[in-house]
Amino acid sequence: MNITVRAHKALLVAGATTFVLGTTCVAEATAVQPQSTDDRTIVEMPQSACALGADCEGQSSQPLPVSTSVGPMMHAMAPGETLGDVAYRYRCTWNELAEFNRSNPYLIPEGHVVTIPNCGASVDGRWSVGREVSVDPTPGKRYRVRGGESLERLGLRTGCSVLELVEANRYDDDFVFSGGLLEIPDCVGEEHEPALSVVPASSSRYLVSGADSLGGIAQYTGCSRRAIRRANALKDFYVEPGSALQIPDCSDPKNQPSELSVRTGSGVNTSWLRELMLSEQFRPPKRFKALVTIVDFEQGPKGRRVAGERRFAYGGTADDARGWNPASTVKLFSAVAALRRLSGYGFTHHATVEIKGRKGAHVWKVEDLVREALVPSNNIAHNHLVQLAGFDYLNQDFLSERNGFRHSAILRAYATRAWREMGEASSLRETPPLVVREGDKTRSFRGSVGRYEPDCKGACTSLLDLSESLRRVMLDELPRRRRYGLPEDTLRFLQEVLSEKRMRGDEVVDRLAFEFNDTRIQISHKAGFSRGWYSDVAYMEAPDRSQAYIIALAGYPGRRSLGDAAAVLGTLLATGRLR
Repeated sequence: MNITVRAHKALLVAGATTFVLGTTCVAEATAVQPQSTDDRTIVEMPQSACALGADCEGQSSQPLPVSTSVGPMMHAMAPGETLGDVAYRYRCTWNELAEFNRSNPYLIPEGHVVTIPNCGASVDGRWSVGREVSVDPTPGKRYRVRGGESLERLGLRTGCSVLELVEANRYDDDFVFSGGLLEIPDCVGEEHEPALSVVPASSSRYLVSGADSLGGIAQYTGCSRRAIRRANALKDFYVEPGSALQIPDCSDPKNQPSELSVRTGSGVNTSWLRELMLSEQFRPPKRFKALVTIVDFEQGPKGRRVAGERRFAYGGTADDARGWNPASTVKLFSAVAALRRLSGYGFTHHATVEIKGRKGAHVWKVEDLVREALVPSNNIAHNHLVQLAGFDYLNQDFLSERNGFRHSAILRAYATRAWREMGEASSLRETPPLVVREGDKTRSFRGSVGRYEPDCKGACTSLLDLSESLRRVMLDELPRRRRYGLPEDTLRFLQEVLSEKRMRGDEVVDRLAFEFNDTRIQISHKAGFSRGWYSDVAYMEAPDRSQAYIIALAGYPGRRSLGDAAAVLGTLLATGRLR
């Protein structure tokens, strides 16, 4: 049997079915005589190759011509790759791959071969389900993504906005992979991404969009939130999408924001950061939010200690908890809450947990769940951590004012489609029976249904709450009771996980570090992206400085929305102008 292939990795041929290992690469066509071993035929490929569908240094990229019939493929796990990454690439669900391979989805080693079932998209273009696959991105049809293409480039060709493409394909972010299938909707373009109304200094009316908050409207109009609230007789700081707000005369000093906004005894300067950033010719993205905390250290009798802290917010956006999507940043909360609950029963992150779900029991290492949720940002791992913490414990006990939270709650599961296919409910109120083991110690927890009613619909938080949570995890100078009562080795584990390099999501911290021009700078962070919103909360510390910085940012739309902000903030902090 002769097979013509164009790849650098091996093909496994069983009968008439061909399997592609790993990220198949394309080089010059070579006719190869396979060598049979038992029921397999192994075809070795040349090493000079490039990614399938990509433009490789001038070489032409073509789909892989293989056997005469079509079957499932196989994928070799790359370093740092998760099952969620593989599912995303092949347009499968996370649960489809886990069930088809009957393997622990959190403990898949590098090089392990995962079988890809017929989920409706393939790399070689030979099989798909649903509508016709178009050779050009055409509205109403599916399009196979080629190497080097991005949602932004495809948006220019189709007249769609990035957000429209993200929503049509139910993506969690704006990444696309070569060979994947993309739904091209009927688009209206940039108008689909609602922009803030242009509001003159004199009295006007403002139409509230679904992504607006009272703090954001106040920031862009120049009025204080209290003045807008008073002009519209609002009972609280929530604004209803679709409603029209009366904007008072923002040139009147009584309607302008005051210099300081006090929260829990700590002053937040709401004007200086905005003034400095604008002086650097900064143009804020839509609904931009920022909070910077500068922590000053001094040497005391027992070593380094916190001498003081200063907070600077971009307008009145630091305590906005509505009108924006914090996405994966709240996974820091689920991880810390789960570890804190276990610590209360004498367990550490080295424990294992057996989760008795509706479709069977699964056993995970707690440290693996935490790492998966915080580094590759695995949504299913996050959901399991909420189960481990317990709905009421998480939202009523942990996310409370005594722990520094004012605006945070987590109600609904992430990756709801895959979660439901696992037999779980989209609401995280239901906690299945759990068994936790560590050494010779075992404890069983009965299943429960949460009763607490947070004032939130999905996942809510503010930049203040995100900053406070990271502050307590990272600042070793704080007393243990202010650090959620977690053991020292558990806090060290969290710090190490938060400082790990990610395959994606480091855009903000990379830009911040670049402006410092110091390779010794230490950064720990948790980023998030969903529905066009990009956010990040980061802790930065340089060895030769007596300061640390906590930076929380949010912008819309897209991952590039915070690039300029990170560059400007990095410059202001590195030069000491923000102080």
